[in-house]
Formats: sequence, C-alpha cells, structure tokens
Amino acid sequence: LFLNQIITDKDGNTEITPHRTGTSDGEHWTCRLTRTADNITYYYSVKMDGRETRHEWLTVPHVQAFNHDIVNLYTFYDHWIDMPFDSYLYSSAFTECLNRKAEVKLKRTMRSERILRLIVRAPQLRANQQLAVVGASPELGAWNLAKAIPMTERTINEWFVDIDARPFMGKNMEFKFVAVSDDGQRDWETRLNRSVFVPEMKAGELISYQLDQSFYAYHNQKIAGTLVPVFSLRSKDS
Repeated sequence: LFLNQIITDKDGNTEITPHRTGTSDGEHWTCRLTRTADNITYYYSVKMDGRETRHEWLTVPHVQAFNHDIVNLYTFYDHWIDMPFDSYLYSSAFTECLNRKAEVKLKRTMRSERILRLIVRAPQLRANQQLAVVGASPELGAWNLAKAIPMTERTINEWFVDIDARPFMGKNMEFKFVAVSDDGQRDWETRLNRSVFVPEMKAGELISYQLDQSFYAYHNQKIAGTLVPVFSLRSKDS
C-alpha cells in the first residue's frame, strides 16, 4: 500500500511522490512523513511486483491542512475511497453551477494544544447549506441544534471541523452531522449516531478522523424551478 503525495509547483506542474506504508497486523497501514508545506494532497494505491494494480478515486483526493502553529504532530486516520455511487454530484454541473460555494481560505489558529479533527464528505448539500456537527456532550451542544458547531468546506463536498480534544480524551465522543440552510432549516443525516474514540493526547498533537459519507433524505429538491425526487437508501445494518 502506497500513499502518493501530489505536489504542484507554482507553474502548475504536478509531481507524484509515492511513500510506502507498513503494517504489523495486515489490516492497519501506517507511514510517517515530515511536514514540508501548509497542506498535503494525496491518494492511496496498491502495488504488486512494482506495478500499480489499484488506486483510489482520483477526482477528489485527500487533503489535510497544517493550520495550527502550535501543533507539531498530526495523526490522520484515513480510509480508502472508491468512486461513490453519487459521483455525478462532483461534476462541474453541480460544483460550479447548481451547488457552487465560495472558496474558503483556512486561517492559522492556536485555539487549543490538543485538537480533534473530523472530516466528512456530504455531496448532497445544496448551495445554501452548510454542514455542522452536534453531539451528546455540552461541548457539542447537548443535541441542541441551535448550538451545533459549524464546519468548513475545505475541498469539493468535503467538510471538516477542529474541536478542542481535552474534554473527550479517553472517551467515546457521540455526535451527528446536520445540514443547516440559510433560512435556518436543519436536516439530520440519515443514519444512527456516530461515535469515535478520542485517545489521550499530548500538548501539540492533532488527531484527524476521515469519516464515512454523510447522507440526507431530501424528498423534494427544487432545482431551477423543477421538483426533483431524491431517494435515500439505508441498509438494515447501517
């Protein structure tokens, strides 16, 4: 398994630098990199006998931002991303026209010495919606949607939020994502509550979780004056 770093120079030329990962149990693969820029863009691939046999969906690669001056160790828990069934929502018709959103520049911040980052893709969101996270603990709003923490769309259809990890260390953090419209309407994602375990962390550490896609049951989406039926399917074990 390789982590392939995508490096683009100021002239727009792209270079792929592969980093081989290792495993001790055949299931969890890791590699360690030295930070050389303010972010890293990459994708995973599998090689056999020196030849690539499989790679992730490349339309939207992984992006991780190093936007905290006080953090010196970033740990990213990723998962392999294949082409989603709703890949059409990543087409220019949606990302540049129907659901176009303003590009966001990340600000450098020193809000906490121990940071938990949540990353999730939510391509079903409309142009007038923003993703937010709310949870069981008081720090996450105690399921009060009015106190949901807003997230930032860093790349196409991918949202993230950085949270002070200290109240959750050594515990399972229960939460859920919600789509918030400009008019104040809120729509819960169509799944059971999520949960991640937050380990003990040292000062200057950030842990990031790339989570499964978030889905929303919009039964009647109005696009350009036309009502479009949208169906959401759940498996019984989801």
